[in-house]
Amino acid sequence: MKKTKNNCFRFCACVFLFFLSANLSFSISAAEVQVKAYVDNNKVYIGDTVKYILECKPARALEVEFPEAGDKLGDFSVREQSLKRKGFQKQYHLVSYKPGVFTIPALSVRYRFNNNSEWQDIQTDKVIVEVASILGEAGDISDIRDIKGPFIASTGMSWPLIIVLMMIAVAAAAYFIFQNRHRALPKDEVVKSAHEIAYEALEELKRRDYLKLGKIKEFYAELSFIIRVYLENRFNLRAPEMTTEEFLNTLRQNDFLSGKYKNLLKEFLSHCDLVKFAKYGPSTEETAKTFDSAIKFVDQTKIENKPGKYDI
Repeated sequence: MKKTKNNCFRFCACVFLFFLSANLSFSISAAEVQVKAYVDNNKVYIGDTVKYILECKPARALEVEFPEAGDKLGDFSVREQSLKRKGFQKQYHLVSYKPGVFTIPALSVRYRFNNNSEWQDIQTDKVIVEVASILGEAGDISDIRDIKGPFIASTGMSWPLIIVLMMIAVAAAAYFIFQNRHRALPKDEVVKSAHEIAYEALEELKRRDYLKLGKIKEFYAELSFIIRVYLENRFNLRAPEMTTEEFLNTLRQNDFLSGKYKNLLKEFLSHCDLVKFAKYGPSTEETAKTFDSAIKFVDQTKIENKPGKYDI
């Protein structure tokens, strides 16, 4: 009899503790549930990835549903979204191709404590992100001035010595021409320079009238390819075979271009990718500016500085 009473007492105590624990867990979790929204960087440049994070706390005894962003989240394009930390954190990889101060809107996150409880909604805070233009820092590339002529310093040499040196130079040049005359290329075999190839390709692109035919993506794809081929011919870079991200990483590791030109290339290629892949419809002024920036880049980086004359 005494053993039966003890078992009954233990059973009642277990039931009481179970309900007490369930109610306590529910009340504590409901009071403490929070959703935090933040980004890894509040100031980025055009084309840089912003990691936007939604995080639900506490994670114990909760079932959480985060919103699906689709292709756009506010003014940002969504490249990737994934769940982390066993489903209690979601990350969105965002990118913008235009400068400005943008707001990631408040989102609604659903949660519940178990299968028998009702879903509840909690709103996140808005997040501000500044997207800066690289060209704004690099300055106007169109005001780059031509290289000044060589400065000849006075050496104090006498005229007879100068004349002797000139005669030696002429004799050396004549000997060089005589020794290499048989190696001259045939008249019908002409090797074109990198900028000559680029100018001809740009002229051909203009003649195709892609813009009048409404072929905006084709126009930007060929314009981007022309500059990539020029970079390969001019600087021995395999730009046509790289993605924009791979090429920009290679560009950061080399110093054959100054910061101005690196920033101009990043702006140019990012804008082309925006039209080709993000369904962005540029205005006539933006298209003309992009075409002009391609010509100016070739003009200012070619070996023989004779600017081409193109318009669109």
